[in-house]
Amino acid sequence: MMTAEERLEKVERELAGLRAELAERVVSREFVVVDNNGKTRAALALSQDRTALRLYDPNGKGAALSVGKEEALLGLNDESGRSTVCLGVGKDAVWLTLHDKKGESRATLGVAKGGPMLRLFDEKGKTRVALTENKRGPGLALSDGKGKAIWCAP
Repeated sequence: MMTAEERLEKVERELAGLRAELAERVVSREFVVVDNNGKTRAALALSQDRTALRLYDPNGKGAALSVGKEEALLGLNDESGRSTVCLGVGKDAVWLTLHDKKGESRATLGVAKGGPMLRLFDEKGKTRVALTENKRGPGLALSDGKGKAIWCAP
């Protein structure tokens, strides 16, 4: 017959083994990490057809990595939480987009099937400058604020 101390040791060993087994795998649709104040500092979650990892500073601002069926995106935010930089990788293209203080896209540099391109946008989001290179050669187009071409070459 086991003593109370021997039984306690046996239960402790069994619990330690159970903890080790449980620690190897956690299954969830969302995983949130909070700091000592209860603020969310990181989150890993499934959203529709995307998987997203979000990282936050102590003020709740941060970055996000999002992966979907057709593309992956990495976004960095400024101190106000607005998007400043977005790096994207798709099936046929990669791109880097820079945003202004209002969160509007102002410049995109990318490489697609046809070749590399650079686009500059005005404060309303209209393409004002487009520089491309493809099988036909380099191209440059300048547009007015309404999107109408005012000069292009070739």
